[in-house]
Amino acid sequence: MDIKSLKVVENQPFERYITLSAHPMHKEDLESTLLYRILLSELGRLMKIEGPHTRVIDERNRRYRQDPKRYIKTLFQDAGIEAMLVDTGYPSELFSGYSVPIDEFSATVQCRVHEIYRIENLVISLLGKRLSLGEATDEFNQIIDSKIEAGAVGLKSVIAYRTGLAVQKRPDTEVGRAHRTTSYMRQFAAASNTASRFKSMWEWGTSPE
Repeated sequence: MDIKSLKVVENQPFERYITLSAHPMHKEDLESTLLYRILLSELGRLMKIEGPHTRVIDERNRRYRQDPKRYIKTLFQDAGIEAMLVDTGYPSELFSGYSVPIDEFSATVQCRVHEIYRIENLVISLLGKRLSLGEATDEFNQIIDSKIEAGAVGLKSVIAYRTGLAVQKRPDTEVGRAHRTTSYMRQFAAASNTASRFKSMWEWGTSPE
């Protein structure tokens, strides 16, 4: 997806973003959270707005719609943020169908942005190819080297989410066997999804793009 033509927009009320939950919250519950109250208090201080939180939100929305980049710059200057280390693993083409280039994100937040490269996305994309373990390993190393040469300042793995911190080095034979099995399963899943898509289009009388 080319995001260059997209504007900086919000697709829901601002206050709906003030949560760490992935699920919608009732308005009364949202407004009683510590995060909501701290954020609105800080915004009120920054914009010199007193009174109910609805006044703070209205003024924030006015400033954002008038000039999004100026509003963002004001926030970053107040917080003293001069640089960001950004995990580029999500959003990504692999999982969400689009990604946000570092240079465009940097232009939006108007500060230095350095990439933390997520290696799982690379591993998953390599598993979808018909590569031997040796070929996949070589391509993995080449891409990692190119990312570092391009300016990435760190690598990130989420392996501990699955194994805990006791990550063990496995024998090469076990790794090879797991690679063959996982690659086959991903290719089979991709083929099954394609078959299901064609079946659905056939039943509805449409044609593939």
